[in-house]
Amino acid sequence: MRFKRLFLILITLPLVSCGVYKATKNPGAQIRIPALYSYNNSEITGDEEWWHTFNDSDLNRLIDKILVNSPDIIMAWSRLAQVMAISKQKGAAWWPNIMLKGGNSRARSNITKTDIFSDIFSGGLITDAYYSNRHYINLEASYEIDLWGKIASLDRAAKNDFKANRLDLETIVMTITAQAAELWYTLIEQQIQLKLINKQLENNILYTKLIEMRFANGIANSMNVLMQRLQVANLKAKLPLTQSSITTLKHQINLLLGRTPNTPFENIPGGLPDIWEQPAIGIPSDLLTKRPDVKAAQLRIIVADNRVGAAVANLYPSFKIFGSTGYVSTDYSRLLERWVWSIGDSIAVTLFDGHRKNQEIKLRKAIVEERLENYKKTILTALKEVEGALMSEDSQKIYIKVLIIKEKLARATFEEARQRYINGLDDYLNVLNAIESLQIIERELINAKHGLILWRIRLCRALGGTWTQNLKKNKKQETRDIKGEKIL
Repeated sequence: MRFKRLFLILITLPLVSCGVYKATKNPGAQIRIPALYSYNNSEITGDEEWWHTFNDSDLNRLIDKILVNSPDIIMAWSRLAQVMAISKQKGAAWWPNIMLKGGNSRARSNITKTDIFSDIFSGGLITDAYYSNRHYINLEASYEIDLWGKIASLDRAAKNDFKANRLDLETIVMTITAQAAELWYTLIEQQIQLKLINKQLENNILYTKLIEMRFANGIANSMNVLMQRLQVANLKAKLPLTQSSITTLKHQINLLLGRTPNTPFENIPGGLPDIWEQPAIGIPSDLLTKRPDVKAAQLRIIVADNRVGAAVANLYPSFKIFGSTGYVSTDYSRLLERWVWSIGDSIAVTLFDGHRKNQEIKLRKAIVEERLENYKKTILTALKEVEGALMSEDSQKIYIKVLIIKEKLARATFEEARQRYINGLDDYLNVLNAIESLQIIERELINAKHGLILWRIRLCRALGGTWTQNLKKNKKQETRDIKGEKIL
């Protein structure tokens, strides 16, 4: 009869193992995605590493090193390994639990009985001690039959969670490469600014000497000298702040490289790349497949829905089959002479738990709703980032064009003011104002070109890409010296 019941359970397994809850396989965000961006460029975006479009070999080398040595990326790989282990743990529930047990025991039992011939002081009772030995070795197995899809739901949830964490790693890589490029070109921009300030300072020191000579000859007044000296002091005040910014940027890049802050750099290029032409941006719906954070948000809805299925299945009875076989004996030398076995099944059902399981279902469904809204927000954020970067890049180009015109006008104004002062037609104040305006515009123009590069980096980051799908954990380590410093 026992075997008949077990057989009935096994043959009905394929009929009910599909589960009592059907999880969503491809949840949507219920939002309308525009057909095109505001800047109508629907060319297909490339899948190569976006920083290669800058044609900067130094940046390429820097990012290659960061991909291997960045602590954040290494930690992300470690987190992924943790999630993989959890996923495999959940998948292990599909397999039976098999254990080999063995042991030895010795027991004593006392038996009290009446003996009329015993001593009167013992009350006519005597106690006999009996000793017994037990030696055994057993192979035990148990297996939970997933009639309602609980194990299947948890297994799918774990696998999808692993995929989502893999996409998190890709998001981190995209973010860090963009951060590295921004820091790199900000460092170059600050180096250019420092060089320009030093050049402007040299010119102003020369103008100061000339005005002091004119003052000594009675041609200029003391106010002209003081104002020119103030101009020199203003430029000198910019030097320490710019130098401090350069040092801080190097520290930040070294952190991305997993190096100590003061690790020296190789030669830093002296120019910014020309990126005037806009890249192909594709269409908004591309973000659904090319932004790893968007794909991860969608997967996490599926994970939460899978866990709803597990919570629903937990309401139903659980079934297990078990069995054991082995040897047992009271005499160790005769252990293999007595073979024993057993087989059976069990069912467990919750009769009352204070609605704990029902509340678990409500909790899991609420998490699904939250993640649906998060998916929607992630898509909207991605669209905002692309549109914002496109608009800002376009505005930055207009700004640069205006600055170039301003620079030409400021240079012409300076030359005119200088000639009029030399000819005694104007006061030196006009020369000072022209010098200051020209030098400010020169610095602004460098900063504006740098700003254009930053917006291009942010655009590439916002567009995403499929290049991260080919990422693999690189076990290559940098050579270390005896002090533990990393050497490039």
